[in-house]
Amino acid sequence: MNLLDDGLTAPGSTPLQPGQSIDVFVYRDSHCELTATIQHPYAVAGECTCLQVSDIAPAGAFLDWGIRQQILLPVSKQQNPLRLGQKCVVVLELDERTERVIANSKLSQHLPETTDVYQQGDKVELLISGSSAMGFKAVVDGQYLGLLYRDEVFQPLHTGQKLSGYIKALRADQRLDLTLSAGRKSTTDDLGSQILMHLREHGGTSELTDHSAPEAIKQQYQVSKKAYKRALSQLYKDRKILIGKDQIELSEND
Repeated sequence: MNLLDDGLTAPGSTPLQPGQSIDVFVYRDSHCELTATIQHPYAVAGECTCLQVSDIAPAGAFLDWGIRQQILLPVSKQQNPLRLGQKCVVVLELDERTERVIANSKLSQHLPETTDVYQQGDKVELLISGSSAMGFKAVVDGQYLGLLYRDEVFQPLHTGQKLSGYIKALRADQRLDLTLSAGRKSTTDDLGSQILMHLREHGGTSELTDHSAPEAIKQQYQVSKKAYKRALSQLYKDRKILIGKDQIELSEND
């Protein structure tokens, strides 16, 4: 295995000693030989990141990977043609033939567009991956794909931008609609109305309290326990319900 210098013998650096341990990143170079470097790449195989195009060749675009070796984004794995200096969001993968790490901007080949792990209002981390006529495409928590609708975005967004967002809705097809605003009050008010309706239809009481299991809350209202507790707190402040140890009930003010 080759160990690249990469600053190991730079002026002022401490010379390596026999038997000394160092952390290195191992990859296959352009000759498919195992190579080690003390530099750290921006991402490793299996991860999603935004990289900048540093060169264009017939085989594809070469991206700045954070180490001496550039990473290839083959033409066959480009979602759209690229230009020098452009930033693009990619998933890094291992090429089966060469065992070299390459990039893939066809994100849907690695990241699912549907999921049932989120609830409306959940906070998520977004990586803007592109745009369309409908809005801005985003990678959600580095694992899923979602959409911010253009007419609901009131700030400039660009490819590679990282920011916090929220699950606006989980559609019937389990695709993710996203928003940059929490919309907490609207969500809380809607859930509060559902809780009051449920109480009125069940004799004014319910055993579903802020101590109930998250699964029971999700089964009844399709929301997280956090959202349910927030709605109960607001109803209590508005004097619409009373909260006991084992049940909640409508107050005389409602």
